Amino acid sequence: MGVPRVAAGRAARRLLGPVVDQLLLSRRQLPETVNLRLYDCDDEPRVLELLATGLGPGRLQRTSAAWRWKHEQGPFGRSYVLVCEDDGQIVGLRAFLRWRFERDGQHIEAVRPVDTVVHPEWRRRGLFTAMTRELVNRVAEDGVRFAFNTPNSSSRPGYLKLGWRDAGRCPALAKPQWRRLLGTAHGGHDDDAGADPTVGGMLAKLPVAVARPDRFTTPRTAAYLKWRYADAPGIRYRLLVSADRTAALVTTRTRRGRWTEERICESLILGAGGDRELLRLVAQLAHESPAHFLTAIASQSTLERSLLVRSGFLPLSAVGPRLVHRGLGEGSGAPSPPPWALSAGDLELF
Repeated sequence: MGVPRVAAGRAARRLLGPVVDQLLLSRRQLPETVNLRLYDCDDEPRVLELLATGLGPGRLQRTSAAWRWKHEQGPFGRSYVLVCEDDGQIVGLRAFLRWRFERDGQHIEAVRPVDTVVHPEWRRRGLFTAMTRELVNRVAEDGVRFAFNTPNSSSRPGYLKLGWRDAGRCPALAKPQWRRLLGTAHGGHDDDAGADPTVGGMLAKLPVAVARPDRFTTPRTAAYLKWRYADAPGIRYRLLVSADRTAALVTTRTRRGRWTEERICESLILGAGGDRELLRLVAQLAHESPAHFLTAIASQSTLERSLLVRSGFLPLSAVGPRLVHRGLGEGSGAPSPPPWALSAGDLELF
């Protein structure tokens, strides 16, 4: 009799554990001195100080220019930002970056949690949950349909306990550059210092990328591409464009220990015949890049993915960020599993 009871107890904990956790979180009260309020531009110096204290350095520097680029100058609108204040000190920050998807000609408003930080002395006291609940309620009132994110393995369980859904791993691909790995290739220049001032002008001349009517995709407008890849402070992106402007690649380089990775952020088909031109651009990138690996993210059953596989990219079933999402408001939400059509540029953390 003991074994069935133990098994039943374990099953009950698996089923009821998230519910109990949610009830405990909802009952946790913040100190009376704590105030949750919307961010004001006068908060910027204290917010940057908190980010530096709580998160440390990132690929995008903790500067005023970077903060304003991300949260005030985005093509989809200003971010939703909530601060947690105690006696004049900002001890918590929760920011939702505004995003937009389109499908079947319709725009779907979304947000992505970024720059979440709680001061080290205030952690495990309910601030994260309180800020999340408050900000979710505010964005839902504005008609935002859903939130999405790619949390790491440490924070993903917390998202799932708060009602987020796991949409699985975003399909990654990689192409080893064997001549680089074996040290037999010469040429190429590993220049990764600062933004390329020519990218903005080149992006402005590109036509709008061909839409995927049956999938959730970010609209690749000129305004979006310029903000995302030309205006980002301190991050260098590269642009390869076919002679007839029917295809383009946007890439960036990062170093992982002794290896250099060139990540394809966008594979853009811009007109008729763009698929053939995209193949040529990938071959050009493989020849010119000094990186040891080329990588990309391309959703299943998309033309971009099939072209990358034809170009020698290998699917990595156990590699790539895991996507989670949560509907905001009745009848809202995002599909799980796909139809998604996401690129590395959609998911890159900055």
